[in-house]
Amino acid sequence: MKLATYFIILTICIACKNQQPLNQEQSDIISLIETKASRGGKIWSLDWSPDDRFIAVGNASGLLRIYDADNLELVQVLTGFKATINSIHYSPDGNKIIASGGHDDPRIILWDLVKKSNIIIKDHNRQIRSVRWSPQGKYFASTSHDGTIRIWTPEGVFVKMFKGANGGCVGIDWLDEDKIAAACWDNTIRTYSISSRDSLLIENGDHRRKAVLSVDWHPNKKHLATGDYGNDEDPIHNVKIWDHNGQLIKKMTSHEKEIRSLAWNKDGSILATGGESVRTWNEAGELLNIFPGDNTPVWSLDWNKEGNKIVSGHNDGKVRIWNAEGELLNLMDGHSSESSSISFSKDSSQLMIGFSGGILRHFNLENMTSASYEPHSRSIKNITWSPDQKYIAMSSNDGTGSIAKIENGIIANTTDSFGEGHYVNDIAWNTDGSSVAYLNYDNTIFVYSITGALQYTVKATEEDINSIAWIDGKPIGEKVERE
Repeated sequence: MKLATYFIILTICIACKNQQPLNQEQSDIISLIETKASRGGKIWSLDWSPDDRFIAVGNASGLLRIYDADNLELVQVLTGFKATINSIHYSPDGNKIIASGGHDDPRIILWDLVKKSNIIIKDHNRQIRSVRWSPQGKYFASTSHDGTIRIWTPEGVFVKMFKGANGGCVGIDWLDEDKIAAACWDNTIRTYSISSRDSLLIENGDHRRKAVLSVDWHPNKKHLATGDYGNDEDPIHNVKIWDHNGQLIKKMTSHEKEIRSLAWNKDGSILATGGESVRTWNEAGELLNIFPGDNTPVWSLDWNKEGNKIVSGHNDGKVRIWNAEGELLNLMDGHSSESSSISFSKDSSQLMIGFSGGILRHFNLENMTSASYEPHSRSIKNITWSPDQKYIAMSSNDGTGSIAKIENGIIANTTDSFGEGHYVNDIAWNTDGSSVAYLNYDNTIFVYSITGALQYTVKATEEDINSIAWIDGKPIGEKVERE
């Protein structure tokens, strides 16, 4: 069986509830393909497995990668998301892992790592900022910008919904199997109970335009730590410790960037916080260490089970492992360029990936070769194959488009960029492949020949169109609901 066929098996089955397990050869091929592609910029989310063996990492590429915690070598790749993975969490027994999608893909995917199957949950209608298992794994919770916090069983069965803050909540953490705390966009911390109507609203400060981004219960369950998101009115980024009744115990103000992630170690003796750097504090809120680095913001962090190592994910696309004193133990150097568009050829033998720097990478999956091109100066936003698979049309955030010709599985040439001021919502080829239509942000449709010559324009009269369909040889603007 061809390599491309293996790849299409994964991409189809990964979206099914009754997924068939991949064999070792298929998994090896997927990992090989994946490691040739960019890791994709900011490390939005990560989690250390309960047995300390693995670290799961998510970012803007939509791929969930699992690495060996000792040497940071790639072990497994889980697919299913189309864009940024906001949150990742292993189940307490390490047999399952949940992850949530961002603005472009507001879903939850629950993977069973033993059965090699998954469940997809689509109930939230806006990005899901966090997912979190309860301490014993009886439930998991999700919190979203749709203003709700939802509780689920390990099988993905809905249990209960709480109405959260206006604009939703961000960080979330369980006290026990019944009570949960959430850090919210309206500058509050809120607690809820599954078994009762008990709730608590903690006001974080006077500036309502601020937000609370992160929350973590202390192991003794008597108090919790939270991290702020400052703004122009109140630029101070605070870490705060509260008792379980919402009374402020300690405020720490030394961070220069928002605190997107924080966590207590196993015995609660050290609190790690991520802002412009990783910092550690003792239980009384006294600063212990500022970890060295180049001040690249910390987007995610987690302790190992023993509580003597910290893994941190950064805005520069790197994953770092530290000891509790701030000594760097290991570094995984990612790629600074994020993937912004991905497109397979019809037979899945070729893969095009566009990156934020205007770079196009062409992968031939038959012989596992690749080449890079730079047709644009900024992110490549759309890539669309012609019906005969001999051309691709693309657009870029630099406001231009281009067309590349494919011969014998490689790019033979690309046109000069065209269409100054093109900020494109969709691209569609005519059914005979003789021309291609670009839908601009102002609802104008531009039609080009395969050589990049402008043929004509059409102004769509409908509002809110986001797609093009060719009907009787003419491009028509449509409104298509995106999944």
